Amino acid sequence: LHGFLETSNMWNTFSPELSKKYRVISIDLPGHGNSDCIGYTHTMEQMAQCVVSVLTKLKIRKVKLIGHSMGGYVALEMAAIHPERIEAIGLIHSHAASDADEKKDNRRKLIDFVSRNGGSGFLKEFSKQLLSPIASNKDLQNTADQLVKDTSDLAILSATEAMINRNDHTSTLQNFNKPVLWIIGALDTFV
Repeated sequence: LHGFLETSNMWNTFSPELSKKYRVISIDLPGHGNSDCIGYTHTMEQMAQCVVSVLTKLKIRKVKLIGHSMGGYVALEMAAIHPERIEAIGLIHSHAASDADEKKDNRRKLIDFVSRNGGSGFLKEFSKQLLSPIASNKDLQNTADQLVKDTSDLAILSATEAMINRNDHTSTLQNFNKPVLWIIGALDTFV
């Protein structure tokens, strides 16, 4: 699963190696990448149901589910509502807790900003924050810019609202008796 404002293209670097051992399916969540935004009221549960729909259409009963950033929130929601479909879960630069009040306030400010000004200014700054200043270079920054460039204002607004209202899945993760991979970089400024 791709994360907030990123497409399945972000997995292109990893997919060739992973596909040597696994069947790899990269999903663009609604409003991201090549997937249409189906309205303003996206919730993590709706996004998880979209993942279930893709898996059902492909006749895949169980998965090892990896989610980056917002994709991790969706993976955790899926673990809560369809644990029988998940063999293992991976969270990359994501976490199980709901937002603290300060973070929710900041997300509401983002909604207000994008509603008034459009999302292009936000996307330009956001893509810079995807990379550590230590690891950043022109090629990586161009890649980050490309990942977010086509994200619509509606997708930004609906995803941000969904993150504000997402469930706390601390207990979901604590009670998840299957393998969990959790990757958070030491220089991650978000998590």
